Amino acid sequence: MIQFKVQYNPKNRLRKDGTAQVFIFAYQSQISKEGKILRKKGRLLIPTEIFLKPIQWITKHSKVAHHPNALLLNQKITTQLSAIQRFCIDREVSKGIATIEDLKEFAQYGNVESFLEFYKREMDKDKTIQEATRKNLRKAYNHLSRYKQQISFNELTYDLITGFDNEKYKDGLHVNTIADLHVRIKRMINLAIKKGLFDMNKNPYLNFKIKKQPTTRTVLEKHELESIEQCTFDKKHKTLHLIRDTFLFQCYTGLRYKDLYNVKASDIKKGTDGLELHITAQKTQKPLKHQLSKMFSGKPAKIVERYLVGKKATDRLLHVPSNQKYNARLKDLAKWAGIEKCLTSHVARHTFATLLLTAGVPIIYVQKLLQHSKISTTQIYEHINKNEIYDKLGEMNWG
Repeated sequence: MIQFKVQYNPKNRLRKDGTAQVFIFAYQSQISKEGKILRKKGRLLIPTEIFLKPIQWITKHSKVAHHPNALLLNQKITTQLSAIQRFCIDREVSKGIATIEDLKEFAQYGNVESFLEFYKREMDKDKTIQEATRKNLRKAYNHLSRYKQQISFNELTYDLITGFDNEKYKDGLHVNTIADLHVRIKRMINLAIKKGLFDMNKNPYLNFKIKKQPTTRTVLEKHELESIEQCTFDKKHKTLHLIRDTFLFQCYTGLRYKDLYNVKASDIKKGTDGLELHITAQKTQKPLKHQLSKMFSGKPAKIVERYLVGKKATDRLLHVPSNQKYNARLKDLAKWAGIEKCLTSHVARHTFATLLLTAGVPIIYVQKLLQHSKISTTQIYEHINKNEIYDKLGEMNWG
């Protein structure tokens, strides 16, 4: 069992301004059947962020005194201590025991009751989160904190999430944009549950269904891809020529933008059957290998051969600007090729998947090449492929 005391200046050191901090002292001891302390098993000092002068603390009663905000500060200490004690009780009920190690995880947050503080800390401190993911988490955090500036774990209810959802609809956000916000918030709630900060049975998303509309994915048909392949460029449009080759390479390999951006000359290996691409995908952190000479009649290999000339091993292989600039230049490329569709980095990946399925490649192989964790994600492209088939059937003259 963990016991608590409120202590002032346990290290007996004052700051330059003559104040010291108040701490909640947690300690765990092994107790005999007779109630005697057998041995201490661990201890922890939890800061309260309350700094006082020695004259403002009554050691006998463990309370703030002779301070203009004494009542408020004592309430703050009581609230923090109650939250810590509730955590220990909940942990004992759910797991049979609460330890000092459990408490260390819980007490790392300045306000142990604040979900928003937990959210922000985890979002900022986790170095394993990809920058794009962090950006999406921050976007959801900003929306949620604007809806309600302070949210405690106790306030994480179905009504709160429903109210947030309704507010976003009133703001005119698209249903899928709102769904993305919910996914990020749900992720952080699940993380709090894993860390023992929140009861899984109180998860508001147990009863709230995230609504999402199916989206139409833009893909290029074979003749449109050929139009881009056949484009010619003068010297004034050299950059557009480079963008065209980069886009075609992406259509032939299905690489995500970040992986495309990171491809170096050293990632190209010579195998027994020709050139191969060997990378570790940034999103999945899994190795990815493409036999370029065997894909699309060796078209990606031919692009690589041109761009390898004069490159050092550490040089980036292709001309890939920022994602925003890349997509902007792809719009120029679409006009140049006479294509009315809006070209983006995503279109290249969608085109890759659809072309493979159209060519009869088994969907499980396409899933592996795209590195989808779920086959259902890859099956979306199967639907696109079927739509294309029905369009062609509709154009036929059946006599």
